[in-house]
Amino acid sequence: MKHKGLFLTFALLAALAWLTAPVSAQSPNRRANLISATDPHEGRCTVSVLVDGATNVEIRGDSATLHDISGEPSRWRRFECTGPLPYRAADLRIRAVEGDGTMTLTHDTYNGGVAVVRVNNAGRGDELYTFDVFWDNGRPSASGFADREVTEDDVVQSCRSAVETKIRNEGYRYVRFGSISADDRGVNEWVDGTATGDRPGRSDVFSFSCRLNPDGQVRHVDISRR
Repeated sequence: MKHKGLFLTFALLAALAWLTAPVSAQSPNRRANLISATDPHEGRCTVSVLVDGATNVEIRGDSATLHDISGEPSRWRRFECTGPLPYRAADLRIRAVEGDGTMTLTHDTYNGGVAVVRVNNAGRGDELYTFDVFWDNGRPSASGFADREVTEDDVVQSCRSAVETKIRNEGYRYVRFGSISADDRGVNEWVDGTATGDRPGRSDVFSFSCRLNPDGQVRHVDISRR
């Protein structure tokens, strides 16, 4: 009976220890959930993470790792891709979707096959940050010509995406576009317009100008606050 009593005591203590033990930290590593691509010529990964201070999100192939820089450990909420990030992805770019801080592409696949996005939360406590990383999967061609003509809508959309990313990386949560016009100034196409960046307690109006290559890819973006 004495041994049975000791056994029950140890079992009770073990159960209490298990119930009161702290929950183990979430793994910083995550494998992507694969989703269908809306455009077979464009790849995309979507990331959502809870960030307290600052972290680097390192994407390599179909895996990603959180490297915390400051604050409490970051936590995964979402990681899905249309396919693995290529070793040498063409036209790698980022689009910030959600979060009051900044999200910046700091390292691309031309140096080691890695895309690193720095997420900085300037506030206090956890905040959800969501962003998309895009790349070009390549478009089929015949006799050296592209499979379709680059239209005015294409260059406008490319410029809008680049301008939105640049304004959001300055700390603006929402971007609204005003007037936009496209014209051909010789070798390259240009897109000019205005946009408004909103963040808590403040809105600013910007003028922007994009210079694009003949294939519709953004070559340079100029933005100035009005």
